[in-house]
Amino acid sequence: MMYGRATGVSHELSGDKVVILDAKGSTMFTLNPVGSMIWIELGTAKDASMLADTLIERFSGVSRDQLEADIEIFLDDLFHRGLAERV
Repeated sequence: MMYGRATGVSHELSGDKVVILDAKGSTMFTLNPVGSMIWIELGTAKDASMLADTLIERFSGVSRDQLEADIEIFLDDLFHRGLAERV
């Protein structure tokens, strides 16, 4: 499933972390550095497999399959919080 940033959600990069403001402007979320890498990549719609291919070289000791599974969980969480949309 392809995901992209939800319409109306804004973000700002602060160091190696992304701070996201939901579309209502009422809740802020701060992503850790790994979540921030994924968020930045969601500037264009991607699925977990595409993201894993892009990010795998940044992680030693993590299998590609595990990375993809973790990304899928993270994308699903973003979706349920209204921060990402399925496209």
